[in-house]
Amino acid sequence: MKRKYAAIVLGLTMTLTTANISAVNIMAATASTAEEKQTKSEDSDSSQSEKENKSDSDNQEDGNEKQSEGEASDGEKPEGEAPDGEKPDGEPPEKPEGQEPNGGQGAPGEQSNGVESYEAVNDYTEDVTVENETVSSTGTDENAIHVSEGASAILKGLTVNRESEDSKGGDTSSFYGVGAAILATEGTAYVGQSSITTDAAGAAGIFAYGDGTVYTADTDITTQKDTAGGIHAAGGGTLYAWDMNVETNGESAAAIRSDRGGGKMVVDGGSLTAKNGGMFYTTNTESTITLSDVDITNAEDSEFFLKCTGNANERGWGTAGDNGADCLFTAVQQEMEGDVVWDSISQLDFYITDGSTLTGAVTDDETNAGDGGEGYCNVYVGEDCTWTVTGDSVLTGLSNSGTIVDEDGNTVTVKGSDGTVYVEGTGSYTVTVESYSDSADLSGSSEVTQWSDYQVEKPEALA
Repeated sequence: MKRKYAAIVLGLTMTLTTANISAVNIMAATASTAEEKQTKSEDSDSSQSEKENKSDSDNQEDGNEKQSEGEASDGEKPEGEAPDGEKPDGEPPEKPEGQEPNGGQGAPGEQSNGVESYEAVNDYTEDVTVENETVSSTGTDENAIHVSEGASAILKGLTVNRESEDSKGGDTSSFYGVGAAILATEGTAYVGQSSITTDAAGAAGIFAYGDGTVYTADTDITTQKDTAGGIHAAGGGTLYAWDMNVETNGESAAAIRSDRGGGKMVVDGGSLTAKNGGMFYTTNTESTITLSDVDITNAEDSEFFLKCTGNANERGWGTAGDNGADCLFTAVQQEMEGDVVWDSISQLDFYITDGSTLTGAVTDDETNAGDGGEGYCNVYVGEDCTWTVTGDSVLTGLSNSGTIVDEDGNTVTVKGSDGTVYVEGTGSYTVTVESYSDSADLSGSSEVTQWSDYQVEKPEALA
């Protein structure tokens, strides 16, 4: 079963030079899974029904989450003492349902019981406060800092360096946090005003796994190698971030990343830069991505804005031809530029709401869809919203209460796959659909845009 991953991004500044934010689950993040995808429902109208739980593989979010309203608390810095064990105001989101994190499902074709133990330069198993220190890790697949056994660790003003040419990366890094610079498993880490750099395969900057929770703020993270995400949650881990500056440079290395077992990440402020791939990519997983008033800068050679498709299984992400994605995407007062790509083994509901704009085409790419399936792509254009079409487009259902034009302001032809002409346009582009409505029901996007469901107050330990 695949897990759900929710990525909520509000008011965030994202600078992505050919960014690879595999959803979510954005940078969101993006959720991911390496387990085989279950057969999708044959009813393409089931977009509003509850989707099956899924376990997550490697997908990034562009996606990314940002609170647009609400002040952080102004608590004072603790004086050398770790917190008394109580979480900060606000309840963290519930862990995903399903198999417990330590059950470890293993990659396809193998049995895995997760990671029995971690090696770390500094292993904190009791409450501790560490300030203004440098921690360096050069061992193969070791963590620089590991917080576990219920410990609460305040880490402020640290310089953390993680470097190894011998690190293997792979599933243990992506799924369990092996080799990450800072890892919380069965404890809570407060990381503030720090600098984290990694130059090792699979070495994430900060990783929350299982019962681990991370609160981090005002911290710079730079990773260099493949599959080395910036901030990463998997196995049900929880991570809250404020005003982070995150840059990733390797392949499959989202600035915000999630993997098997999913997790919860809430990101408030900062900038995220990823230098490989398209903007948001979700595959072999279920993801919910919400963007609101996010400042996104695209590279000229960015391949897509959102890609919701199967994959060739080069990294063990499900079974080729049966590893599509289920994605609920909502834009709120959001400017978007780039193509939306989907395939017939995936399910995509794309909501353009509250004055949002999309400039790009919507294309059906069957490259990794095998024999095809009963998937769909439904696009909903709300009132006062605009879709500027930049090329011939193909989707399943189009519901439009707004404006659909080309870049010259000409109306675009909308016709059915059976030849029925719904809108006779004056421009050169055609949008081909299975169904069309001249009004858009946006109720399917309402729940995911409630920031209060995810909001948590910034801890005093990060003041």
